[in-house]
Amino acid sequence: MPIDMTGITAEKGNTGFRPLVPGVYEAVIDQANLGTTASGKNQGKPKIDLRLVAVGTDNWLFRSYSLTPENLKYLKADLVDMGFPEDKMNPLDEAELIGLHAWCVVSVKDDYKGRRDAQGNVYQENEVDRIIPADEVEAEKAKFAARASQPAAELPQGVQNSGSGNGGFGW
Repeated sequence: MPIDMTGITAEKGNTGFRPLVPGVYEAVIDQANLGTTASGKNQGKPKIDLRLVAVGTDNWLFRSYSLTPENLKYLKADLVDMGFPEDKMNPLDEAELIGLHAWCVVSVKDDYKGRRDAQGNVYQENEVDRIIPADEVEAEKAKFAARASQPAAELPQGVQNSGSGNGGFGW
């Protein structure tokens, strides 16, 4: 299919994307796509990619799972933590995942390709470190709040206090 580029101005640089600050976020799955792993030890093997929207933001979060027999346990554990009924998992229809809520522990990392914007800043992106069950959310938030209240000199190396009113965390 030909793509019409008439009247389109090439643009690079700042996309306006701002990563979420590290914290605990409620998110909703809005896409679940089956595909194959592009590289690594599972190259060519089936996978499922989930795209989640962080509630109250326009930020997307991503989670991918290899569908090899030895890795299905990770997908199942996260689905259980999201409240997905185990009796609906066999067989699992990816369309049934749309609209499912998840509590995501999110961090910020530098773009894995080391890409930089026009000012030379390394792009940053969010990573879902783990999905937690609803009954662990308050305890996890308390950990982030405790870190945010520490003076910068006491923070572990590489952790920053943003100084925002909510401790720099997204809840």
